[in-house]
Amino acid sequence: MAEGIRRAIIPLLIGIISWLLFQTSKDKKGDIMTAILIILAAVNLFAIVLMGLDKRKARKRQYRIPEKNFLVLCLLGGAAGVLVGMKIFRHKTKHKSFTMGVPLLLVMQAAALLYIISIRPFG
Repeated sequence: MAEGIRRAIIPLLIGIISWLLFQTSKDKKGDIMTAILIILAAVNLFAIVLMGLDKRKARKRQYRIPEKNFLVLCLLGGAAGVLVGMKIFRHKTKHKSFTMGVPLLLVMQAAALLYIISIRPFG
């Protein structure tokens, strides 16, 4: 069941992102910045969903989602989603790479995003 859900979520997210990017391209004001924010929102939402799926798999003692997948999501801008998923599902809260690394990545990503917004290179 969870495998089917995961297989359905990825194309759904790609479709939503594509549609939103198409809608954004109609309005030429801040196209790239809006696209970046949409992609970040999608990555973070996906991270939260994956944390929930992994927690459910842990309870059922099923094959788990590798930790490196969550860390890659963090590096791709999903640190906020992983952190929210950790709190909501009480998952991965005893792993140093998550309890220390994810908040550190979140701070770095927030600083980078604020810097990009402040220099306004896209519009």
